[in-house]
Amino acid sequence: MKEIMDSIVSPSQSAFIPGRLVTDNVLLVFELNHYLKASSQSNNASVALKLDMSKAYDMVEWPFLRCILLKLGFESRFVHLIMLLVTTVSYSLTLNSEHFGYFRLEHGIHQGDPLSPYLFIFVAEAFSCMLQEAERRGRVQGVAVCAAAPKISHLLFVDDTLLFCKAKGEQIEEIQRILTIYERASGQVVNFAKSNMIISGRIGEEEKQCLANRLGVQVASAHDRYLGLPTVAGRSRHTVFHNILDRIWIRIAGWNRKMLSQVGKGVLIKSVLQALLTYAMLCFKLPEQLVRELETAMGDFWWHSRGEK
Repeated sequence: MKEIMDSIVSPSQSAFIPGRLVTDNVLLVFELNHYLKASSQSNNASVALKLDMSKAYDMVEWPFLRCILLKLGFESRFVHLIMLLVTTVSYSLTLNSEHFGYFRLEHGIHQGDPLSPYLFIFVAEAFSCMLQEAERRGRVQGVAVCAAAPKISHLLFVDDTLLFCKAKGEQIEEIQRILTIYERASGQVVNFAKSNMIISGRIGEEEKQCLANRLGVQVASAHDRYLGLPTVAGRSRHTVFHNILDRIWIRIAGWNRKMLSQVGKGVLIKSVLQALLTYAMLCFKLPEQLVRELETAMGDFWWHSRGEK
């Protein structure tokens, strides 16, 4: 299944597909947010809507998953085998070392199963196709960072969803219609209370609030983070990326409570701390001062044990 994902899943989805990287979405979102921030005085107002999906894996409706697999062209016997894997999973509860029976669920896909991310991507592909159809019919217009750039109406990374459109009531209503259909068919539930939108362009606060109220979301000045990285980097880049140093100190504080050998510390530095840095540095050049502070933090962890050298 992994080998054919690229040919059947739309380019807007970048998760678990060979040849596509999480950093692709991060860089696209960074450029789009920069464009939205720079066009604050433009008459061509745009919207970036960040959706929060509630317990995405647990809410998938099995009949919908089956229909999607058949629609994508999978052979019926293969689909039947997949659905057997999904629907025959049983669970038991352990309370005070006692096991309580086995039971089966009526919807959802099992988290931790290597097949589950691919199945969820197929479910999300239905949402992507509806957005593409709305864009083709002119009911939703994506955002382009310049005249020669392609318009982008949505970006997906599994259940992390960002939508882009013009700040017009009819386009917001079309997105609401698509979301309603998708929720009813797939079982997915959007948590609008945790979702928010940013609106760029020369548009009054009252009109911004009116657009947000159509979906029941909050108006935000910016989306601070996307997939763990900042979406906007201003002049104070040290402040923007300081979150990386905070995360490293949190990890180190937990490890310092354990009796670790230097070999063990070396493994943790290479596999965890440096991985955090590599992920960020694939997209951004970190400030030199922050890099020195990061090196100091890792050096202190390597050489010190409970405050002693």
